[in-house]
Amino acid sequence: RFALRFGHLYVLNNNELVAYSLSTPENPVKTETTYVTWGNIETLFSYKNYLFIGSSNGMYIYDASEPSTPSYVSEFRHATACDPVFVKDDIAYVTLRDGTRCESFTNQLDVLDVSNVFNPVLIASYEMDNPHGLSVTDDHLYLCEGDFGLKVFETKDLTKIDQNRIEHLSNISAVDAISLSNEHLLIIGKDGLYQFDSSDPGDLDEISFISVTK
Repeated sequence: RFALRFGHLYVLNNNELVAYSLSTPENPVKTETTYVTWGNIETLFSYKNYLFIGSSNGMYIYDASEPSTPSYVSEFRHATACDPVFVKDDIAYVTLRDGTRCESFTNQLDVLDVSNVFNPVLIASYEMDNPHGLSVTDDHLYLCEGDFGLKVFETKDLTKIDQNRIEHLSNISAVDAISLSNEHLLIIGKDGLYQFDSSDPGDLDEISFISVTK
């Protein structure tokens, strides 16, 4: 997993968080290696001065205000599950799903208040079908549900997200979502890359599809 922040590249595997200075981009310099035991890593997400790490047993927060030497801040633990994370406006959206590698029978979306990074607080948990990757724009959550498709939820009321689904594309097997803007959405499916006009999140308009086969 990779993330860019403050002129540094952060590289994450199941055992190490490695920081590289990009002050000379053609010659990256390793500045710090942090050894960790998080389990299977799903996501590395940079937000403000922090790195949010989604793993098979929880969400971990590291302070990157000293970019060359990120340091542990806090964590939110849960039962073993695959765990992507997306953070926007001090709210973390964490998906937990079952799967052979993750050794879990949990399929849910957790919504956390991370305004105090030292003490993440659970706002709500929602039962889902098989949540994978996700992306969040101003007022909408794009949630990939694997073979159950792509779902779009309004997020104005974080305590009622499950009651505010406004779109469901059940004909694609969605794995990850990337919102390039409020009007432009990319979906990585098991069969290829989908591009949507998302100016109306409740009525997504497919622009293109690039087939990818193994």
